[in-house]
Amino acid sequence: MLGVKGRPFVSDVGVIKPGEMSNLPCGEIYCAPIEMEADGVVIFNASVGDLGLLKTPLKVYLENGRITKFESDDKKQEKRITELQSVDEDSMVIGELGIGVNPGAVITGNMLEDEKALGTAHLAFGNNADFPGGGNNNSKIHRDYLFYRPTIDIVYNNKSCRKIIDKGKFISK
Repeated sequence: MLGVKGRPFVSDVGVIKPGEMSNLPCGEIYCAPIEMEADGVVIFNASVGDLGLLKTPLKVYLENGRITKFESDDKKQEKRITELQSVDEDSMVIGELGIGVNPGAVITGNMLEDEKALGTAHLAFGNNADFPGGGNNNSKIHRDYLFYRPTIDIVYNNKSCRKIIDKGKFISK
């Protein structure tokens, strides 16, 4: 579960206006989730910022918005990610939910393109203080973790549920 109530989703798709910036390639919808509302186990199977492509899937355990443990069959990878992410108190706190929408982007190990690829989603941990519409995490870092072919369900206030992405494919109503 990941809380996003009151946190707007924004996009880097469209015209860049004077004074604004954007990454290239474009192709991402993202928001700053509520920092204390992320619980569960997420299995990342594509890439991690600063490390590139994952050799084996990486499990990240979350409780109250904070990473409690990394787990991987590749213990060297697990150790390296633990070291890289342990920068400050807020570096282990959820910072972003992003969904890739660019059909021309491909997963190469370069997160700037990976996170834009259609059929992907990512979570970032660390800083989100400059995100439009909110974000309270002032960590010194912001590191993205990508999964390929995610399934994403929305749970509304009335507890009804709707699947919006199934194994990387958007579901139209």
